[in-house]
Amino acid sequence: MRCGKPAQKGYVRCYECNIKNTNCARRRRNRKLSAKAPGICCWCSNPVKPGFKLCQAHYNRQVEILNRARSSSAVKESVAVLWKMIKMPQRH
Repeated sequence: MRCGKPAQKGYVRCYECNIKNTNCARRRRNRKLSAKAPGICCWCSNPVKPGFKLCQAHYNRQVEILNRARSSSAVKESVAVLWKMIKMPQRH
């Protein structure tokens, strides 16, 4: 919590702090997106891969990171626990 007011239902912050946080994040995101010209990689100054916002080198790196995360045992375990919780019958 930022201000000490009770949190909005389903959130961590109060309504006003949620709006402030959303606006701040939007400004930050817009600044980052507008910092590079179209056709230039988000991470470097190389030309982008057609249909993407990354150059070939950064695209390959992101694919490698995603594959490593998807094959991670921690991810598989957390997904298995989540499915158990979803399939678990409700007790009343």
